[in-house]
Amino acid sequence: MLIIIGFFLCIWIFYFYKRLCTGSQMPRVCVLVVGDLGRSPRMNYHALSLLQSGFNVDLVGYAGSALLPELTESEQVKVHYIREFPSLLNKCPRIIAKVLKALWLTLTLLTTLLFIPQPQWILLQNVPGVPSIPVCLVIRLIRRCRLVLDWHNYGFTILALNFGSGHRLVTLMRFIELNLGKFFDHHLCVSAALKKDLLERKGIKAHVLYDRPPERFKPLAIEERHRLFMDLAKEYEAFRSAGEERVECTRFTRKPRNGGSVEWRIDRPKLVISSTSWTEDDNFEMLVDALKLYSEAKKGENNSTWPDIVCAVTGKGPLRAQFERDITANPIEHVEFLLPWLEPEDYPRILASADLGVCLHDSSSGLDLPMKVVDMFGCALPVCALYYQCIRELVRDHENGLIFENASQLCAQLQQLLSNERSFLLEKMQQKLHMKARSPSNRWHHQWTQVVLPILNGLNGHEPDAKKDS
Repeated sequence: MLIIIGFFLCIWIFYFYKRLCTGSQMPRVCVLVVGDLGRSPRMNYHALSLLQSGFNVDLVGYAGSALLPELTESEQVKVHYIREFPSLLNKCPRIIAKVLKALWLTLTLLTTLLFIPQPQWILLQNVPGVPSIPVCLVIRLIRRCRLVLDWHNYGFTILALNFGSGHRLVTLMRFIELNLGKFFDHHLCVSAALKKDLLERKGIKAHVLYDRPPERFKPLAIEERHRLFMDLAKEYEAFRSAGEERVECTRFTRKPRNGGSVEWRIDRPKLVISSTSWTEDDNFEMLVDALKLYSEAKKGENNSTWPDIVCAVTGKGPLRAQFERDITANPIEHVEFLLPWLEPEDYPRILASADLGVCLHDSSSGLDLPMKVVDMFGCALPVCALYYQCIRELVRDHENGLIFENASQLCAQLQQLLSNERSFLLEKMQQKLHMKARSPSNRWHHQWTQVVLPILNGLNGHEPDAKKDS
């Protein structure tokens, strides 16, 4: 009863607040993420494009990782952090604590969205969509704003990984996402497969907004790569090399101190990189198994054709600590793992400095596309990607990467592409990606202005052709 009274009291206070405040003359959009704002790159890119298009932006979500500097330094962007659940209440019995968390999140979302400056639009990320979807529908009634739902995936398929598809919680989340989500004014989604599924399930007509890299994801010259390796060598042993008196060395590059040009070391290992949020959606056991096969093949044949590998896996998440314990307890000969957490400005640089990207994303729905691959393509980095239902919308065999289905296939691809002998296939894929990276039409903001900006301006959005832009 106190919760209900408190809620209506907040609404009553809000109306007085609204009368006292004057609205901004510039259009205003609230970008909402029920998660760490800094680890929601697509929503950050939405905010950046809104800013570049003359909108005021309110970013709402949890504190944590750093936001893009362009957002934090702009006076047109206001960040509103959702209050965390009080740790004291975690001492309650588990079921009671979960109920209290749900109520807490619902009320904190309601109060936050009631007291931010009046938005014309709320742009919500799904997943997660519970309780944010019903909360946004309530806010629309009160504040008379319009709603856009950006479908990244289905939350109920992710929940089903732990509980099974028939569990009551999964059924409830499916109902909320699909039956309430359809009442949003407009819908965006990340793939043509997801667009088709939304239409077939609930008649939801979504605009496909493919992930595209922003300008900061770009190829680097060898001199810039050398500077990055020198910086990383200060913190990570995997990049260090025994110094030479007249040469500035890393484990990958060398530069004469008399001012000569940077060159690759002949004995360098190959840098393989993967990015993950360390959830069940990423199958890293397959990567470990593939690298074990690679190591055994190199030892068995005494084959100098295949180099040693430094495998960097970036990101934070719940399964990271267990993976680190496993690889520490079971090292792989000729393979060195590195688990860095990089500053936002260094992440594009290390992608552009790697030899090959690997994507282990195994979609819970089979309908989403991994943004990590998009970032790699922006840096002209070819990718080996795990097969699932719609991955070919993004990765095309022998054009921008290779697709594998098991550890043996991935091992064979590593041997083919990382060989110390010249790999014509790798060079061909790099050249095609370099050409695409130079085209503005393959960048995020160009596509955003075609699809999202017309919606916000009251026009019909135009969806770029997947075959041209992927």
